Amino acid sequence: RAVRRARADSARVASRTEVEHLATGKPMPRLVVDTPRAVPRRLSGSLYAAGTVSGNLQRFDLRGRLIGDSLDVHGNAARHIRAAYAWTNARTPAATLAAAVQGDSISASGFALDSIDARVSYRAPGGRVEVVVVQAGDRYYGLKGDYALSTSGRQLRIADMQLQLDSTTWQSTHPSVVYWRPSGIEVQNFELRNGATGRIYANGLLPTAGTANFVVAVDNLDVGNVLDAVQSDIPLRGFATVHGRLVGTLTSPTFRGAFGLVDGTYNGTDVPGLHGTFDYAAERLVTHAEALREGGAPMMVADAQLPLNLALTGVTGPRLLDRPVVLDVVADSMPLDLVPQFTDVLSNVHGAAAGRVAMRGTFQRPSLAGGLVLAHGTMKMNATGMTVSNVYGSVRMLRDTVFVDTLSGESRGPVYVRGTLAVGDWRQPAFNLYLVAHRAEVLNNDRGRLDADAGLRLVGPFTHAYLSGKVQVTGGVAYAPQANGRHVIGNSDPDIFAVVDTSLLSNRDLFPPQSPLLRGLRMDVSVGVSRDTWVRNRDANVEIFTEQPIAVHYENATLALTGAVGTERGEYTFMSKRFIVTRGSAIFVGTPEINPTLQVTGDYQVAVAGSPALDIQVLIGGTLRQPKLSLQSDAQPPRSQSELLSLLAFGRSSSTLLEPTGSSLAGVGGSGNLVGAGAALATKRLTGVALGVLVDQAEAEVGRGIGADQFNITPGDVAEVTNLAGNPNLQGFINDTRIEAGKYLNPRTFLGLQEFGGQMGGRIEYRTPSGFTYSAYTQPRILLLPPRLDAQPNITKSSFGALILRQWKF
Repeated sequence: RAVRRARADSARVASRTEVEHLATGKPMPRLVVDTPRAVPRRLSGSLYAAGTVSGNLQRFDLRGRLIGDSLDVHGNAARHIRAAYAWTNARTPAATLAAAVQGDSISASGFALDSIDARVSYRAPGGRVEVVVVQAGDRYYGLKGDYALSTSGRQLRIADMQLQLDSTTWQSTHPSVVYWRPSGIEVQNFELRNGATGRIYANGLLPTAGTANFVVAVDNLDVGNVLDAVQSDIPLRGFATVHGRLVGTLTSPTFRGAFGLVDGTYNGTDVPGLHGTFDYAAERLVTHAEALREGGAPMMVADAQLPLNLALTGVTGPRLLDRPVVLDVVADSMPLDLVPQFTDVLSNVHGAAAGRVAMRGTFQRPSLAGGLVLAHGTMKMNATGMTVSNVYGSVRMLRDTVFVDTLSGESRGPVYVRGTLAVGDWRQPAFNLYLVAHRAEVLNNDRGRLDADAGLRLVGPFTHAYLSGKVQVTGGVAYAPQANGRHVIGNSDPDIFAVVDTSLLSNRDLFPPQSPLLRGLRMDVSVGVSRDTWVRNRDANVEIFTEQPIAVHYENATLALTGAVGTERGEYTFMSKRFIVTRGSAIFVGTPEINPTLQVTGDYQVAVAGSPALDIQVLIGGTLRQPKLSLQSDAQPPRSQSELLSLLAFGRSSSTLLEPTGSSLAGVGGSGNLVGAGAALATKRLTGVALGVLVDQAEAEVGRGIGADQFNITPGDVAEVTNLAGNPNLQGFINDTRIEAGKYLNPRTFLGLQEFGGQMGGRIEYRTPSGFTYSAYTQPRILLLPPRLDAQPNITKSSFGALILRQWKF
């Protein structure tokens, strides 16, 4: 219950702060579960007691109080206990005994209570009891009533009783008597009523020896209230009805009766209405049950004869006996919505099943016969987010084997399952199943969306299954984790830029350990990656592929990959500059962690005043856990790391940052203000970097939201934020911001659009298998006009171009 409450709280916080997370990139709230603390088995705390005795030995009064704080008595604990008692006219016929107890934060015999308030009084021959319990802060349970007690006759007469179970109140209709004797406990006509239809009734003898004759009847009892009262985690709700009679002895009882459940839910999912009968004698339970549609017609009928030992005392062996079992089930449009409540592998299961199944043999070696047909089904694989719809199939049972003849569905592409399931040992079923998929969506969650062809086989017992086969990723997007650390560029450069992600993908995220199937699973699968498969985050948008499949091995909850993933195109953003990725690879060497060796190269061209354009390359090496990034260029003589950083940040080398440039009209030139000129330029350029980082926070989420393969926002030059007179020029800055979005129409054709200066542009690119790239574009550009004293006027023009490139690989 604490976990469910924490999940609901986290979902509300996530929804309320969604915009903040998208804008700032902050992580989503963590799930914090306020679980009860462990109580050590010891004796501790403080206790205060005081009282007075007045009178004489024949007649006296006793009054007192008891206070306890932080009590712990062998695992039974309470934060505060307050008690008061009074025994007046003691040892006389008018003696009266009264006691009151209040406590909070109580843990006793495995039950946790927020508070308890109990009051008891007695004056021969009877008295009154009042108890109020608060549980989990919002559920109340109470009991109050008058009673008469006779120790000589060993009887308790309940004159009046009221029982509160949270929102329902049960009231006794007449006095009743309970006898306790050496032969057992006898109840005479105990009855509670709740409204016109609610009833709890008990009458008869529950013997410690001899023959029982006990009748119980319960009508319209709220099951949820009872389960909450006993602090059970079974998420069942509904109104139950049970009528039965118990006869025979405790070691060999005989009972029969009927049961029903209406308005039922299990963990929030509707349960069909149920009713049935049961009859137990001679270690055999005979039962008939029906699941009903909303209109009352049966959708499933089950008849069973089960060998069970339901003795109330003296049981030494197993209760499931090794004797013949008879079970017959007939289903007609039975909904499958309850399936996810019994497994964490699937969710959002819908559809219907129809058919007939018969079970014979024994519990240890069952024998099945019959078949089922599934129709209109849907299901979601929780680990990957894969949703399969239009599920149809037929399943046969023969002796100890279940044959999956056909089971097909669609997840953007067709998915088929065939094979067998051996249930000779129902505690340890064995698989021999095959799965085939063609361009099916196998991943669709916060880690990305991927389509794949697959041919897989699952064999072996449930707790030690083996998965083998091949998967070919045909396209899609995988979202890499964002950078969460800092990295030093070169030996002498400051640690100020987050350049690559240094987090590792957790095996537990891919294979949740809660499922016994995944916990003992072994896997050997080869995975290939086709072009048009992309890895993205705020810093990178890179296409990946494999020349040879990657070997994926999973055993003992450890995932190991062996192989190489390559790239030949993409983008990588560093210091708000977009590097064009020309080549790269990630090599997996079979280590227990997903920590490949990286080799990635990206190019960026810098325009240097008075010199030809300079190509700067960013080189990422090392491993994913400990990446190494450096810069190099094609300049001769070679430029240092700090020189290349200056060119990226300011568009000028570090040696020329303080040289006079510009016009005195701008207030940044002249020999008398060298430091001011350099500071102004540095401020503008570094502010541009900061603006680039700011929009990077939103780029990835917006591009993901509109389904674009490429989405970039390039802020205008910060020099345009103020005009020549030093006044704000925000409109000019916004007009100079470039917005680009693109989509791959197929693995070889890319279409892009951009907006700049109020004009639209576009680009189309086609790559051939032989290495040719054909591209054509129209692009808006800003042309500067002669400057004025108060502003720098400009106009926007469109440029047109076409390129044919040839690439050779060797």
